Amino acid sequence: MLGKTGRLDHLRVEEPLARVMGFWSDRLETQMNRTALFQCNSSPVGVVFGLISSHPSLFALALALILAVCGKAAADKPVSKDAAIQTMKRLEQLIHSAKWQIETTAGQIKPPYTEKDYIPNKNRGFVRSYVVIEPISGRYRFDQEIIAPVSKRSGGSPQGLNKPLPSMLATRLAYSYDGKREREFKASKAGETLPAPEEPGLGEILKPAGKVYKEKVLQVGVAFFPGMFWGQPFSEYLATTRDPVSITDDERGRWLLKLKDPHDDLVHVTYDLEKGGAITAVDNYARDGKKLFRCYRLQLQQLANGFWAPKSGLNYVVSGQLCEQSRFSNIVINPELNPNLFTIHFPPGTRVADADRGGRVFTVGTGPEGDLAAIKSFIEKEGFQYDLPPATENENQSNDTSRSPPKSRSPVWRLFLSTSLLLLLIGLLLWRWPRKGKDGATTVSAIVILILSLWTRSASAQQSLPQQPTPAQDYKMSQCGYNVTAFTLVYFKIECFANAVYDALEPTEKGVQFAKIKDVLSAHGLEATFRQNVTGADLEKVVKAGTLAIFPIKLKEKSQEHHYGIIAYHPKKGPLLVDAPLKASEFDTEKVTAVLREVDGLVLFVRKPKPDRQESLAVRTSLAPDSHDLGNFVARGDRQITVKLSNKGKTPVFLSGVMTPCTCMQATWKPTLLRSGEHLDVGIQIFLQRWPDNATEQRITFSFPDGSNRSLLIKGAKSVYDPNNTLSADPPSIRIDSTVLPGDSPITKEITLSVPPKHRGKLRCESTVSWLKAHLNERDNARIKLQIIPNSSLFSKGNEAEGRLKVNTEDGSLATEVKVVLYRKPFFTCSPLLVSVNRSAVSSHKISILPDTQSVNNLKCVKIDADSKAIKAAVTSNADGSLTIQLTVSTDISSGVHSLECLVESDRGQRAVAYLPIYVRDN
Repeated sequence: MLGKTGRLDHLRVEEPLARVMGFWSDRLETQMNRTALFQCNSSPVGVVFGLISSHPSLFALALALILAVCGKAAADKPVSKDAAIQTMKRLEQLIHSAKWQIETTAGQIKPPYTEKDYIPNKNRGFVRSYVVIEPISGRYRFDQEIIAPVSKRSGGSPQGLNKPLPSMLATRLAYSYDGKREREFKASKAGETLPAPEEPGLGEILKPAGKVYKEKVLQVGVAFFPGMFWGQPFSEYLATTRDPVSITDDERGRWLLKLKDPHDDLVHVTYDLEKGGAITAVDNYARDGKKLFRCYRLQLQQLANGFWAPKSGLNYVVSGQLCEQSRFSNIVINPELNPNLFTIHFPPGTRVADADRGGRVFTVGTGPEGDLAAIKSFIEKEGFQYDLPPATENENQSNDTSRSPPKSRSPVWRLFLSTSLLLLLIGLLLWRWPRKGKDGATTVSAIVILILSLWTRSASAQQSLPQQPTPAQDYKMSQCGYNVTAFTLVYFKIECFANAVYDALEPTEKGVQFAKIKDVLSAHGLEATFRQNVTGADLEKVVKAGTLAIFPIKLKEKSQEHHYGIIAYHPKKGPLLVDAPLKASEFDTEKVTAVLREVDGLVLFVRKPKPDRQESLAVRTSLAPDSHDLGNFVARGDRQITVKLSNKGKTPVFLSGVMTPCTCMQATWKPTLLRSGEHLDVGIQIFLQRWPDNATEQRITFSFPDGSNRSLLIKGAKSVYDPNNTLSADPPSIRIDSTVLPGDSPITKEITLSVPPKHRGKLRCESTVSWLKAHLNERDNARIKLQIIPNSSLFSKGNEAEGRLKVNTEDGSLATEVKVVLYRKPFFTCSPLLVSVNRSAVSSHKISILPDTQSVNNLKCVKIDADSKAIKAAVTSNADGSLTIQLTVSTDISSGVHSLECLVESDRGQRAVAYLPIYVRDN
C-alpha cells in the first residue's frame, strides 16, 4: 500500500510520466485524474483496475510503471544529516566564484507545467540581470535592466511631476556587497529605452545586513545555483537550521531533502550528486505537508569545463497558473575577479543616502575632499588673497573694513550738514515764532522738511544692514552651501576639515540652511553677521580686503530652489562675483541689486576678528567631569564613562576631533557643531586589559579647528596579579594562502599575547598538529613565533587544513589558543565533477584535470590517493598541460560516497588538491 506521502504522489509532482511515456503522458494523466482511486492515493491494484475500466490498452504499460515506482520507493535509503553536510561541502569547494546572465519574464502556465506550456505576458516586460558571486567570501554584484509596465496605482510619474503616467518604465539597477558595505543604485525613465550607464539616479549605502541580497537571490538566479540554497551554501544552511530534515537517496545519484526553507515553507528539494550538487526541483507544500502550491524547475546544461549549471528555470504557482521563466547565459565558473568589481561607483549627479552618515543625502561629485581641493586650486588660479595690502595708518583707517563691523556708513558731510541745519532751524524758530503771518509759517515748514529729509536718508543708510533674518528668511539651499563655506575658510587661511564641515552643514535634498553656514563659520573663529536690505552699492563699498559677503540667489520664480554667491575682494580687480569653484566675474552693481531684491537684500558678511580680541574655541567649552579615576583595577573587561562637552560661550564651537592615547580607549563621537548652551555626550570605552603596564595617567584630547584643545585626564593602575585575569592572543586566528609555495617551504607568523605580569616568562605552548610549530620569544615571552611547515599530505578532503596552538601558564590557571587555517585556491577544473559507479561490476573511467589557462599552462601530479583500496588510479600528463586519470573501481568497495585526492602542482609553483567524489550505488 502507498500512503499519502508515498512515491506515487511524488511521481505526480516530478512528472516522470512525460519523460517515460512520451505522447501518451497527456492521455494517461487525463484518465488518472478521472479516477477517484488515483486522486485518493489508493493501492496500486485499485489504480490499475480503474485504468482498465477506462482504457484497457494502457494496462501493461501502467502496471509496469507502478511496479517500477513501488520498487524504487522500497530502494530509497536514508542519508544522515552529517554525512550529507560533509558531501555537500566537498562539492561546494569546487566553485569559488561564478558569473552569468539571466533574463526573467512573467506569464502563465498550465499543466503539465513544461517550458512549452509557458505563455509570456504581452507587455514585453522583462528583468535582465548580470551576476557575479563569491560563495566563500559572500561578496556579490547584481546589475539589472528592467522593462516593465507602470502600475496605474502608483499615484504619479517616476519623476514625481504632475504628468500622465507612461505605459512602460525602463530601469537600471545595481546591488553589491564588497565585504564591508552593501550599495544600491537606481535610474529610471519613461519608455522602453534604458538609461545610459553614466546617467545619474538614486543611490544608497547600507550597513551590511544582507537584506538586499536575500530579496534578490531568486530573481538573479542565486537561489538554487549549484552549491547554493536560497543564496547561501546548502551545507551551511543544513548545519544551521533547527528544523527537522529528512534526506533519502534514490541510488541513482539523487537525494530528496524534505525541510523548511528560509520563508518557513515546507519544501522537497531534488539534489543531483552526479551533476555537482545541482538542484533540479524545489516543491513548496502547505504546513501539513500535503498540498503542493508552488514549484521551481531547473533544466541543466554541462559547461565545457565539466561543471553543470542552470540553463533555464520555471517558477510557478500550481493553482493560480502564474509563472516566471528564467533563462541563463554566458555562465563562467571560477573566473578571476577584480575586487573592485564588487563596489558600485555612482555616476556624478546621483543623489545618495548614506546610512553610515545617519541617512544623510548628498549629490555625488568629487566628494568633500575633492571639492575642497578644487576650491583651493580655484583661489590660487584666480589670485584671491586675504593678506591686507600695505597701507598708511590713515589709509587703513578709511579702507580696512576688516577692523570694523561691515556697516554701510553715511558720509561725514551729510551728518555735519544735518546737524548744522538742525541748529539753524532751532534759531529760526526762536526768531520767527513770535511773528504772525503766512510767510513765517512757510519758511519754518520748508526748513523742517529739508532737515527731516536729510536726517531720514542718513538714518536709512545707517540701518540698511540691521538685523538677523527671521525664520521665514532662513533659506534652504543646495550643496553649494558647502562650497561657499569651504571657500570662505580657505580664503581666510583657516584649516578646513572637509568631511567634518560637510557633516556639520547637514546637507539634505533641499540643500543647506543659510543659518548653518553662519554657525559653521562662527564655530571656526570668524565673525559672521547677517544684514538685510543690502544693495549692490552697499556691497561695493563694504567688501574690501578682509571682508567678504555671501548671499542667496533665487533660481526660479515661485520656487524654493536657490544658489549661493560670494562677493570677494581681489587685490587687483576689486570686488568680484564668485561662483565657487567655477568662475569669478566682474561685479555689476545693478545686476547684484536686482538679485538681492529677490531675497529681501539678505547678506552674510564674514571677516576675521582682530588678533587681540580673538578668543580660542577651546576656552568657550567645558568638560564635565574633566578627570576620571579608575583606581587599582583588574585587567579584565572594560569600563564605560560618559563625558559632557558643553559650549558655555556666546558663539558656536565646532568639535573637530577626539584623540585617544592608545588602543586601550575608544571614543564614540562625531564632528559636531555646538551652539551656545548646547552640549555633547561623548562615550569613552576603556579596555582594561590593554592599559599600558606601569601607566598611571592617560589623556584624551578634544581638538578644535583653530588648533586649540581641551584634555580629559584618566587615572588608574593595573593590579599586579589577580587569579581571574585572562590570557589572550592577538590575533586569535590566522588564515594563510599557501597556494603558491616553493616546494614545502615553511611559513613564519608572529602573534602577541596579553599576559598578566606574574606569568611573564612562564608559558607553555602545544600544537595540535605536526605541521604547526611554536617558539616563545626568549626576551619577550608575550610574543610567539609560529612556523607552519606544509607538506604533500597536509590537505585532505579538500583544500583547507586547520590546526590549533594551545598556550597555558605553568600553573595551568590561564589558557588560550590560536586557530591557524591553511587554504589553497584551485587553478584547474575536473571533468566529470563526480563519478557514479555500480558496485555489482568492475567499472573504468577517465577523468580530466584541465588547467585554468588564464593563470597556468601546465599541470603535474605530485601525489594521488584514494580512501579505499578498491579504487585504483593511474595519472598521465598530456601535451596540452592537462592530466588524465584512469580510474578503476572493483566490486570490493562499499556503497556510499568515496573520494580520490590528487595533489596538483602548476608550472608557477601553485599547489592544490583536486578532489573527486566517487558515488557507489548498490545496483
